[in-house]
Amino acid sequence: MKIFSKILFLFLVLSIISLKSTKWSFVHAQTTQNQSSTPSSIIDKLKQIEILKEKIATKVAEIRDKDKAGVGGVILKKEQNSLTLQTNSGQQTVTFAEDTVFYDISTGTRSDISLKKIKENDIISVFGYYSDGKKSFSAKYIYLENPKKHIIGKIADIDKTKFIVTVKDKQGQIPVEFETITKTFTINRDKKNLSKSGFSKLKIGDNIHVIGAENVKDKTKITALKVLAYSAAEPISVTPITVKESTSSSSGL
Repeated sequence: MKIFSKILFLFLVLSIISLKSTKWSFVHAQTTQNQSSTPSSIIDKLKQIEILKEKIATKVAEIRDKDKAGVGGVILKKEQNSLTLQTNSGQQTVTFAEDTVFYDISTGTRSDISLKKIKENDIISVFGYYSDGKKSFSAKYIYLENPKKHIIGKIADIDKTKFIVTVKDKQGQIPVEFETITKTFTINRDKKNLSKSGFSKLKIGDNIHVIGAENVKDKTKITALKVLAYSAAEPISVTPITVKESTSSSSGL
């Protein structure tokens, strides 16, 4: 009887141990499964978020490309984060931020400047994006320009060593200096088109239209930005044609 009791006791102990072992294995398996499945689901969600972010970024880029533009004019008002410009089509508000880049091209070369150098009555060109239904313009790049000057006249003299053309207009004679940034064009009267040209092709007596800016080093000169040259129309000479009457002898019958 005692032996049977011991056997029964051992059987119960082994059964309990077996049940606990099975339960622990099940819990461990479930935990392992949850641990392996949880990171996978998180990764999938992160991938979906990244795809959504890319779609949004692409859409924003498409919208910004459509609204990408440039404006230019005279600064009427300067405020902490905006400028009011007088453009050819009216007044335009231009906003700028910390990432807006400012350049000075008034001297003929480009140099970095700060907002402090921009002031009212300056002429600027702005490149960026329209916003708020084109009521406002977000600036990405702002260029400070030199006030444009227009000269129309005839070439009176050419200095080929200093690359200076003296233009005679109604006000007198003005020296115009050519730089590497100067773009020169000529009108071809025969083909009736505009073609690229250069300083070497200019001749004394040519008609010339210069768009330029006041020379920073010498204010008596103009630095040419764009030049349109064309030869004066040659006068048409008409040579009278004399028609001689021919005399013929006739015999009477």
